[in-house]
Amino acid sequence: MVCVYMLLMLVFALGRSSYQVHALAKPTLTLDPPGGVVLLGEEFSLTCHFPLTHCNVELYINKESQYIDHSSESDYSATFKIDEDGTRTLKGRTNYTCQYTKYFENNRTWAYSPRSEPVCLTVTDTLPKPTMSVDPPSGVVTVGEGIQITCITSYPAHRSGLYRGHSDIIDTRHVSGSEGSVTFPITDLEPTDGGAYICVFEKTVKGRVYLSPLSDPVQVTVTDTLPRAGISIDPESGVVGRGKPFHITCTSPVLLRSGGRFVLYRDGAENPTEAQDVSGSDRSASFPLTGTNQTQNYTCAYGRMVKERVYLSPRSDTLQVKVTGTSTENALSRKQVWLSAGCVVAILVFLLLGLACFIFYKKHAAVSRTDHTDPGPAEREVVYACLRADPLSRGAVGANPQGPSRPAHLDTCVYAEMRVR
Repeated sequence: MVCVYMLLMLVFALGRSSYQVHALAKPTLTLDPPGGVVLLGEEFSLTCHFPLTHCNVELYINKESQYIDHSSESDYSATFKIDEDGTRTLKGRTNYTCQYTKYFENNRTWAYSPRSEPVCLTVTDTLPKPTMSVDPPSGVVTVGEGIQITCITSYPAHRSGLYRGHSDIIDTRHVSGSEGSVTFPITDLEPTDGGAYICVFEKTVKGRVYLSPLSDPVQVTVTDTLPRAGISIDPESGVVGRGKPFHITCTSPVLLRSGGRFVLYRDGAENPTEAQDVSGSDRSASFPLTGTNQTQNYTCAYGRMVKERVYLSPRSDTLQVKVTGTSTENALSRKQVWLSAGCVVAILVFLLLGLACFIFYKKHAAVSRTDHTDPGPAEREVVYACLRADPLSRGAVGANPQGPSRPAHLDTCVYAEMRVR
């Protein structure tokens, strides 16, 4: 069939001058993939576009106009798939053109078009060199933060790999046919993750793996110096009453994506007084405290937890908390205490006075009874009498009933008395 077609084309070429009646419009040739680069052995297609139907289309290669393929009875376009078996292309740069012809039965003549503009195709065994970008563009981040590295290729590939240096592979990702870039997110960075990052693409064609050259590196720097923490107090005046509650809040200016810890220091101590662990959505922590007996200074810091390690920020500015006893509430409390104490003292004085009065009354009553009543048996005077017995005995023995009696004043009964109280 091909031989017959070639014979007809030869006859047509020899008799073109005598049979040509109409000059046709110039066709357009397009290439898929549109980039103009294919890998060795990779299939590609060329499509010739024209405005007529029932046309014969020929495809030519290089300036020598070497015929390589044709299509018969095509309407408006003809597509040629090249190297379906992997044997029809050679490494290097090649130009392609197309031409179409049409037979007009009304006057039994052939018409032909001029050649299309050439389409250039490069056949290579190496993928194009990729480019890279990093977000943030500076490539400088603090510990615990993340970056995004994007690897870009101008030729569709199957897979992309990201490396730190030239040996440590970080990640690999598959690429769909329509994508020309791959983004690698890297989170929870530590200082040891800094360095030069490069990427590479690869594609497999008919069992053969093609690699791109290494991209130019992008530099990533990870610093462990976190922004300084912020500190505030409620009440804002920083003056609190002795024994009264207040709150100190420590704030981080950055988001703690993997969680973190807030710590509170008092009077410049090396070790924290309070500590709170928070989740990744929290950027502050509040510490409830109570006013002591003296004015104190507080500072705070926050730490990012990265891979089970805590990186602390510099300490905040110093916050002075002034403790005073002259607040209204304390004054009221002291007044109440004094009033209560006064009441107690007054009650005690009243009780003592009452007790003194009772004792005085009891004593006065006892004295009055002693002055106005008979003494008891123990208090009466005892009178002891001593009688002289001899006058009595003489009168009894020598009495003469018949004789005259003696005068009474001569023989009296003399006694002596002694009072004993």
